[in-house]
Amino acid sequence: MEPNPTIFHALHSPPARICCWRLLFFLLLTGLPVYGADSVRKVKFSGTPEQPGLAEHARQIGNEFYPKILALFPDDAPKVAQQFDIIFKPLKSHNSGETYASRAKIYLNSDYLTNNPAAQNWIGNNITNFDKVFIHEMAHMTQQYKTGARIPFYWEEGMADYVRFKLGYTNGWECAECSAEYPHYISGYTCMGAFLLYIDATCGPKVIRQLHTELRRGSYSDAFFSKTTGRSLDALWAQFQNTPTFTPVAAQANQVLKEIGYLDGKPPRDVNARFKTYVREHGDPDVIQFFKYVDALPAKDMYGRSLKEIQNQLRIYLYFTQPGGAPEALLRKMLKQGELPGFAKGDHGWIHGALNLGEMDAPAYPVSRTLRCKKNNEPSTYNYTFVRPGSNTAWTLQKAWQSDPDGQVIKEYSIPW
Repeated sequence: MEPNPTIFHALHSPPARICCWRLLFFLLLTGLPVYGADSVRKVKFSGTPEQPGLAEHARQIGNEFYPKILALFPDDAPKVAQQFDIIFKPLKSHNSGETYASRAKIYLNSDYLTNNPAAQNWIGNNITNFDKVFIHEMAHMTQQYKTGARIPFYWEEGMADYVRFKLGYTNGWECAECSAEYPHYISGYTCMGAFLLYIDATCGPKVIRQLHTELRRGSYSDAFFSKTTGRSLDALWAQFQNTPTFTPVAAQANQVLKEIGYLDGKPPRDVNARFKTYVREHGDPDVIQFFKYVDALPAKDMYGRSLKEIQNQLRIYLYFTQPGGAPEALLRKMLKQGELPGFAKGDHGWIHGALNLGEMDAPAYPVSRTLRCKKNNEPSTYNYTFVRPGSNTAWTLQKAWQSDPDGQVIKEYSIPW
């Protein structure tokens, strides 16, 4: 990936400004300390010398935000690392994908960041996407939960997302809300983070600081909330579900999980069989037809998520059954009825690309989605832009055109066809 000029900043080193980026590159490549850094001790970058701008940006975000993270939990701040290293290296064996944190080090998967097209789009579209993950990992360094305490993962991951939400990163990618991917606080991450943000707003930040301390000591139990707030964890969760951050699709996801036998966030042993039965009983013909091919899907999607895990299958089900439907379903219906521009009734082809599951939780409307289709044994691509005016309205076809393999427009179709 070429360095992104929008995230490359000049390095400042007292008393004089260092203007030569080659010196910065040398410091990053060799892992020597970057002088003037308060929180970031050094950046090791030998794994990905193609990205000096991203490494410098990470250093600046670390120096700016790590002191703010420590300030959120002042009672425990002296007990955690005051400085840390940033290390870019291949992490092919690590399941978390792009990052993970130890006590005083943050590792960023250089192989993922450099060679994965999804990561390149993710960073290139908005550098704050990287910032959100990086702040999440810095928050992990302040936790260091007691070994053997068996703290459920959702507290650890949810607290890290709470930190980045508290520091202002609440919009865009992975908002502070419960969603199809994270529908319950026991899902952790954004839903738990949003729930903790709600407790912060209604009960005060002191409660979250005390919770952080209890988790670090390994002395936490659900009785903590009754003692500190006068309300049980279940009561707080019930109240939270009446807020806008608990989305309708999250409520639907929780209902499906309940109906297929989840108990206290844990799936039954035959969860996949139960889910298939649920789809057959509740899905329309298009949804049922799609799930017949689930077993033939590749192991992972373009973001590295397993398409066969029940949580991702649930998201796909919710995507196709969302109010207003899915654009892919409308396209298939138009094709079957001979109403799809460029296709005659009976023509065969396929949709090229991945499902955009994030559209279920669109922050604003109208939204649009362009689907690209290929005919069997034809090099052209047929492009269709669908628009959805509101959350409970149907998709409509707005624009259609045919393009050659180089992306040049061959023909534009009038709408309606």
